[in-house]
Amino acid sequence: MWLVIALLGCLSPVPEHDFHVSVAQVHHQEGQWQVSLKVFSDDLERAVGPLLDDSTAQADSALARYTRQHFALTSGDRPPGRLQYLGHESEVNLTYLYFYIPAPAQPQSVEVKHSFFMELFDDQVNIVNITVGEELETAYLKEGRPRQKLRFNP
Repeated sequence: MWLVIALLGCLSPVPEHDFHVSVAQVHHQEGQWQVSLKVFSDDLERAVGPLLDDSTAQADSALARYTRQHFALTSGDRPPGRLQYLGHESEVNLTYLYFYIPAPAQPQSVEVKHSFFMELFDDQVNIVNITVGEELETAYLKEGRPRQKLRFNP
């Protein structure tokens, strides 16, 4: 999979982008945080690529490991639930990562950790939109502030 993406990049170069941002959509449903994370493919390849060979299975394993290291949701006093990586989809210059994390039935607060690519770019901004019921809260995370606590009305 990564080999195909790399070859396509060589054949039809995509210009580098001038801003570094990711957007996560998180929905609380059925006792879990369901997450869709959109990132630039070249940033993801730069972060995870050195760990890979041409194996698709290894790519998913490396993506899951990187995601677990850089994304977490902790509800209240509970220990963080284990992130369950489901897979990814790639478009021309975007990659979507899908995963879920166990959550309490009625979360009143959540601490978000999202440090994707902060080791690569000083100007990286990670936006996390979290929906619980009808309520939407947003975290803006950046270098020096990779965590934020959000509260929800019971």
